[in-house]
This record gives sequence, structure tokens and C-alpha cells, in this order.
Amino acid sequence: MSQFDKANFFNQVFWLVVLFGSFYFILLRNFLPKLSAVIKARRKKVTLGVQASEKFNEEESVISGFYNDAILNLSGNVRNSANLVSEKSSNWSADTHKSINLNTLTDSQLSYLTFYKNINSQKQYSL
Repeated sequence: MSQFDKANFFNQVFWLVVLFGSFYFILLRNFLPKLSAVIKARRKKVTLGVQASEKFNEEESVISGFYNDAILNLSGNVRNSANLVSEKSSNWSADTHKSINLNTLTDSQLSYLTFYKNINSQKQYSL
């Protein structure tokens, strides 16, 4: 076999070292700097994304707190307004009821009593 021939063995080892050495230096000079730049850019992009995400989460928690406070204040205002309207309507209803009883029903009761008195007096005369 020619691979194990001692006369050609050194020649094959020499060309193997030359080819792999040149391939290594080409990689070292051309491709590895580009690859490391891409890796650095990706790492920087991921770091900025994480920082933006943390900032967004902080802003979201602050806004969520403001929103919850606004909802609580609004619900308290609505509850107070509803209680006030209920109280005013109850007062209006009671006042209207008293007014109707005093004005309209008193007159109608008086006319009824007068009418009933007249009927009773007529019955007494007719007996």
C-alpha cells in the first residue's frame, strides 16, 4: 500500500499539515471574526430585549395599579351616587305621598264623609 510506504510517508504528512494549517488560518482570519461579531450582536440584542421586557413589565405593573385605583374610585363614586339617588327618591316619594294624603285625599275624604252623612240623614228621615 502506498500510504504506508516510508518513502512517501513524510511527503503525505507535510501536505496534510500544510492543508490543515492553511485551512485553520483561513478560518481564523476570515470566518471566525465574522462569526464572533454575529454572536456579539445576537447577545447584545437579547440583552436589550430582556431589558426592554423588564421595563415593559414595570410599566405594566404601574399602569395596572393606576387602573385598579381608578376602578376602585369609580366604583366608590357610583356607589355613593346610587345611594344619594336612592335617598333622594325615597324622600321625594315620602313627600309626594304626604302631599297627596294631605291635599287630595283629605278633600276626597271630606266629600265622602259629607256624602255619607247626607245618606245617613236621609235614611233617618225616611224611616
